[in-house]
Amino acid sequence: LWLYRRARQVIVVTEAFRQDLMDRGVPEAKIHIVRNAVDLEVFHDQVTPMARGELGLPEGGLLFGYIGTTGMAHGLETVLKAASLVQSRTDIHFLILGEGARRASLEQEARALQLTNLTFHDYVPHNRIPSVLATLDASIVHLRPDPVFLTVIPSKIFESMAVGVPLVHAVEGESADLVREAGAGVCLPGGDAEQLAKALTQMADDPEGRASMGA
Repeated sequence: LWLYRRARQVIVVTEAFRQDLMDRGVPEAKIHIVRNAVDLEVFHDQVTPMARGELGLPEGGLLFGYIGTTGMAHGLETVLKAASLVQSRTDIHFLILGEGARRASLEQEARALQLTNLTFHDYVPHNRIPSVLATLDASIVHLRPDPVFLTVIPSKIFESMAVGVPLVHAVEGESADLVREAGAGVCLPGGDAEQLAKALTQMADDPEGRASMGA
């Protein structure tokens, strides 16, 4: 707080952070929001998709993917349970790409659930993420239910939007408001596997809706 008082200007990345500092006595006039963003020369809707074989994925069908850290905060057990609920849909496959504290336990749980419709893939360099995104029919963003996450904006939503990939956004709060405002995806609470499975199957059956949200 001493540093905030001494600073001539303060930059925050969300409206919620701005409000928090104002509530703590930092003058409104010197607080500015500069949201995280995306390089549109790298992330754009003309990116060449990565070959599915290169990611160890089956050819054909719809691909729903989570790309990012597989950590404690991300609640990806919910994605696994949703994949289990839609396993009868042979036209839907899931990708979880990334590494983190929960990766090994997630793979163990996927084996316990006998998931045949989900593939794990290790980290790839960030300059290849646009091509990975371009392979997806929808990008999954998920955080476990927690009041603190109402204030955050996952940067991956901007990357998906820039590539023209619709979002299944299971995070409440300010980031959901951005997705709704853009019409860029379906928003639902985190931690609810049944709602997530329903949203994914509805998106799978609505190619025009996916195209509209991606655009």
